[in-house]
This record gives sequence, structure tokens and C-alpha cells, in this order.
Amino acid sequence: YILNYKEPWFFDRPIPMRVFLMREERKEKNIDTGEIRYRVKKYAASIGIEKRLTERTKFDVYYEFSLAKTFDVQPDVILSKEDSGTLAISSIRPAIAYDTRDNPFDPQRGVLVGMSVKVATSLLFSETDFVKVILQGSGYQRLARWLVLAVALRGGAAEGLRDTEELPLVERFFLGGRNT
Repeated sequence: YILNYKEPWFFDRPIPMRVFLMREERKEKNIDTGEIRYRVKKYAASIGIEKRLTERTKFDVYYEFSLAKTFDVQPDVILSKEDSGTLAISSIRPAIAYDTRDNPFDPQRGVLVGMSVKVATSLLFSETDFVKVILQGSGYQRLARWLVLAVALRGGAAEGLRDTEELPLVERFFLGGRNT
């Protein structure tokens, strides 16, 4: 479940502010047997501001706090110490995007490229420390009246900091899911 609220003014200035609340339940299954390997419940709240730098370039910065509970873990699943029980993650995420699409909901031409950096740290009372960078891009070109070629590329890298040797399960990269 996702609840998203956007306020166009922040302290009487035309800077959009966004509040985001999320509740997620996920289960990881073994592809061969269909057996559930573990379950995750995650609750997250985020607040941030957005600033348009140019007509096509936007910058935003968000603070996020989440609680992730991992349970029903099968004995053969190897997890890091951050993956057992409930984990609090507190992070800052700045991002920048460049958008030349003619329509954000049904683009016929243009590009959208962006980069975000998520930093979780015990300085913000997080129980884990890491940095995670995500780069993404998509391009659109109308080939015929009824046909648009869409190409997208997405990649990321993450590294644990301080005592965090591995990224928490809820922050790792997986193929598939709601954002692909």
C-alpha cells in the first residue's frame, strides 16, 4: 500500500514537498519448488522537497525511515546479521533527473535520465550503514502513428559502510518486481 501527498508550497515558497507512506509485504519463493524461503514486512515514511533547476532538470532530496521485519526464514537461506528480526533504516536520498519527454504519462519522444544516492547511517539513528547509487535512463521515439520504440536501462551499486558487511535484504538489488 502506498499513500503519497504532494504540497506545492514549502514555507511559503514554490518548492514542492512530498510525503510518502508505504506498507509492503513480500515473500521470496524458490523458483524450482515454489517453497517460500522468507517473508518481509516493511513500513516506510519519507518526506522531501523538489526543486526545478531548469525547465528540464529537477533535483530532490528526501529523508526516509523504514522498519523491515524478516521472518519465516528457511534454514538454508544465508542472510546477514541485519536481516534477522526487525531492522530500522534511516537514510537521506538526493537525486537529479533530466527529462525531455513530450508527455510523462504517454511519451512519444524524448529521454528521461536520472541518478539517486541513498545514504543510510547510524548518525541518523539507522541500525545499518550503507551507500546505494542508482542510475537509470529511458528513451522514446515514435516510429509510426501507432508505434513507439521505448528503451530503458537501469543499474546500481551498493556498499556497506562501517560494520555493515552486506546490504540488508530489503535494500539489495533483485530482478523483477514493481519497478520493472
